[in-house]
Amino acid sequence: MSEPCPAPGQPRKLAIWQQNLDRGLDNQQILLETMGRDRYHFAALQEPYIGRNRETRANTWWTAVYPSGHKTSNERERAVMLVNRSLSTNAWSQIHIPCPDVVGIELRGDFGTLRVINIYNDGGHDESL
Repeated sequence: MSEPCPAPGQPRKLAIWQQNLDRGLDNQQILLETMGRDRYHFAALQEPYIGRNRETRANTWWTAVYPSGHKTSNERERAVMLVNRSLSTNAWSQIHIPCPDVVGIELRGDFGTLRVINIYNDGGHDESL
């Protein structure tokens, strides 16, 4: 990220964008343009656009992370995470969660370990929780 290093004793900040895209391609394109390249570390998306190839839209600044079993399940994903490519792939990994409505990332650094979980919940039940 291009943000300056914090002064000693000042907290570092993690920036996460969260949005329900209502499966719209236009919504997702606007999201990618609005987020820019270096303002956010992660994007937690609910109901992202998923194309016929079963992949979401991202640009060169983002790595898409799908729920575990994405390629082997017939269930439609309703949660996806985008990880900013400025984060070293050695600093994060996907958490295996066998549910198409949940995707998680584990971030490691000198701060310890941080888990970011993105859960889609349709409001009619809390089975994902």
